[in-house]
Amino acid sequence: MWSPNGGEIAWNSPGRGLVLRKPADGSGTETTIFASPHHVHLWSWSPENNVLVFEQQNPDTGWDVGIVDAYGGTRARTAAGFGLR
Repeated sequence: MWSPNGGEIAWNSPGRGLVLRKPADGSGTETTIFASPHHVHLWSWSPENNVLVFEQQNPDTGWDVGIVDAYGGTRARTAAGFGLR
């Protein structure tokens, strides 16, 4: 998923519970932004280009919605049990 300013690409790694980011021009290395023991699906970048929105499938609470700083400044915050699927 492209960032709003086009400078970054973020994606989730199927089966690994990871959200990763890398410069869109291919320079640098990929950075793990969020890691979970559960299935993770990336939804969106914020318009300000600094927050990623994701969901994770938690066996205890269902589908949880979360946000995480796209550049690693803060830890992820999640809201449990939204059952969005």
